[in-house]
Amino acid sequence: MTLCYFDTSALQYRYTGGRHARTVSRTINDTRNTCFISEFTILEIASVLAKACRREKLKLKDFQRMDRKFWEDLDAKRLLVRPLSQTDLLRARHLMRRSAELGRGMTTADSVIATSAMELALERGERVTLFTEDKGICGVIDTINAYKATLQLKRLVRKPTST
Repeated sequence: MTLCYFDTSALQYRYTGGRHARTVSRTINDTRNTCFISEFTILEIASVLAKACRREKLKLKDFQRMDRKFWEDLDAKRLLVRPLSQTDLLRARHLMRRSAELGRGMTTADSVIATSAMELALERGERVTLFTEDKGICGVIDTINAYKATLQLKRLVRKPTST
């Protein structure tokens, strides 16, 4: 069994479609995998879905359909929610500091999700595959031995934007 942890940047494709939808959905639907999200993702996914609706000029019913699919995944336990601990939050603060030291962009949510994934790996005593589209997470956690030892990064590469 593989432990998988989804950053919102990767998870969004399951609900909004796009170039990584098949990879994300296949991973979540594979019963050999146990897939986790942070409780913070519950709030963050609503924001991502709303942004997709604005960008694509979708209607409220489209938002509701995508949001309902997310809740169905939670109800069916295809996605398990890992509650945040004080340790997660303290480590996330340290990760933000490391991001500043490196001059790399990393959001608060990214740091919380990365630390939560690492804590899951430590609790279970096995590596966790962290799915993300975010270059900031990868650039920062790749510099810290504790993260490199516990997390395997699966970076979904964002489609280049045309100018």
